[in-house]
Amino acid sequence: MVQLPFQLDVRTADESGKTQSITCGRILREVPGSRVVYEGLWVDRPVVVKVFRGRVKGPGQLQREWKTLGAIRDRGLDAPEPLFQGRTPDGEPVLVQELVVGGLSAEAAFSAESDPLRRVELLVWLCTTLAGHHDKGVLQEDLHLGNFLLAGDRVVALDPGRMKLSAGSVSQAASLANLALLACSLFTTGRDDFQQLLDAYCRARGWKASPDVSAAFLRQVDQQRRRQIQRSLRKCMRTNRRHLRLQGPGWEGMFDRGFMEDADAAELVKSMDRLMEAGEVLKSGNTCYVSRIKWNGRDMVVKRFNHRGMFHSVRQGLKGSRARRAWVNGHRLGLLGIHTPKPLAYVEHYAWGLLYDCYLITECLDGCNLYLYLTSDAVSEGDKARMASRIRRMMDCLTRHHISHGDLKYANVFVVGAEPYLMDLDSIIVHWLALTQRIWMQADLRNFRRRGEQLGCPLEL
Repeated sequence: MVQLPFQLDVRTADESGKTQSITCGRILREVPGSRVVYEGLWVDRPVVVKVFRGRVKGPGQLQREWKTLGAIRDRGLDAPEPLFQGRTPDGEPVLVQELVVGGLSAEAAFSAESDPLRRVELLVWLCTTLAGHHDKGVLQEDLHLGNFLLAGDRVVALDPGRMKLSAGSVSQAASLANLALLACSLFTTGRDDFQQLLDAYCRARGWKASPDVSAAFLRQVDQQRRRQIQRSLRKCMRTNRRHLRLQGPGWEGMFDRGFMEDADAAELVKSMDRLMEAGEVLKSGNTCYVSRIKWNGRDMVVKRFNHRGMFHSVRQGLKGSRARRAWVNGHRLGLLGIHTPKPLAYVEHYAWGLLYDCYLITECLDGCNLYLYLTSDAVSEGDKARMASRIRRMMDCLTRHHISHGDLKYANVFVVGAEPYLMDLDSIIVHWLALTQRIWMQADLRNFRRRGEQLGCPLEL
């Protein structure tokens, strides 16, 4: 591990072959086995220093980024100025480029903005910028908010290593697919302003946003979103910057990093049953046991899926435990912008090599189930109608992504403030065919209406 700050000597690749000294102050990004990116100071100028790892791939990556930065600046697009390239005393390729002072990544600006309308405005601005890139033949193949830097009225393009250059403008099909990647950020706003983004993009390109173009764009949004979700769900099953995969004698599980900060996972697993018995028991049945507990200064809900015999253990081991499925589906719905309690961890216990029981830990919500909400005297008929509309939108989102809940009932819809939260996610099915999804969703909705009529408070969706 290099001690920061440190001085990096770079022998330049030009004819002079001079050695330039850069003081590297902090790490901006590190990709193991590929590169380390530092913020540094060259003479009195703030710079970004990219040190490429690997004597085989490193030189090629450096040349690609160097040439691409120069090419996109030659086309009149805003990108960091490449200053010089060279090698370290150890022979590692180095690229030194301009540091955009006062710059903030679009991802950070988007996350910091709480107003959904302002978020949409930011996306419209980026869509207009993206149109200029496509018009000049520049296609960012790894397009996401983190690859734009905002500095005043500048939108600076980053990550030239993943940019593809063409002699003419980017084709309409490739442009819409690329735009859809950016538009997928809308899912986190809870809004559905895809047409607004497309209109802004088409105006910048001088296109007409015809119904055919709109339909093609929305199809691309759905496809890109599904790909993004699959990539994200694979990440949530391994150690990464947001999650930890841990194991101990007879157990293994996934944990949210923020949840496990300054905490001992082994101690939590060991004391889980005792904490649940001492907590507020919410449900005690043959299949599961649910309790609200407080641990490490945090309120949470723990759901234990009980052991139900050897055949059940083999079956759950093959298809994945219910806690694991609920963990994955909690992240899936979060990525779709559907409210659900945040999954904090899941733990699986094993005995004789077979799954014995498992636990799901989620955040504790301050609210009530849908039945208590609808029967409350404080809730007006207008509030009920708005709640029905929100639940309908939630169901439409599930349908759009070929998902059915599998056990939709009033007890599994929790109301926090004026927003519905979907609970009990271990029965969720992601369908390959739209036909099977429609059949299962219709069954869900029939069951939901029947439960409402039995409880005396039907809600028409």
